[in-house]
Amino acid sequence: MQRQVMTTLGRLQKETGASVILVGHDMGLVAQFADKVGVMYAGKLVEFSPVERIVQEPLHPYSDLLLQSVPSLDAKADRLVSIPGMPPRLIDLPPGCFFAPRCPVAMPHCSQIIPALEPTRDGRYVACHLFSETSTTAPAGEVGA
Repeated sequence: MQRQVMTTLGRLQKETGASVILVGHDMGLVAQFADKVGVMYAGKLVEFSPVERIVQEPLHPYSDLLLQSVPSLDAKADRLVSIPGMPPRLIDLPPGCFFAPRCPVAMPHCSQIIPALEPTRDGRYVACHLFSETSTTAPAGEVGA
């Protein structure tokens, strides 16, 4: 049923030239049908990018872990990657970056300062201190490696 709905939406989008906004957690589905993707965590946009770029090289640690948690037929691993910890309560958000308590590459200032959504050199947008112009720390590499 899901595939039928998405196929119909795709056909209508092409026929009419309309935009389609898809909201969901199924990154596999999003990757098949979207041109651009915005990843949100705790109600905040943390990354915005053309879908092929975010699938190949996610910038925000949450985006990376989210993509690693997608089941794959090619996966050699017996288990999926899970994101550590629990999502925050939206009525009691932590100070600083909302993902910091669960982030495997969080730095001390992540839990104190909310990162702004900033453009990257390649035209994407990310809200992460790892990619901030004012950060003194370079990107730490692949998350979960």
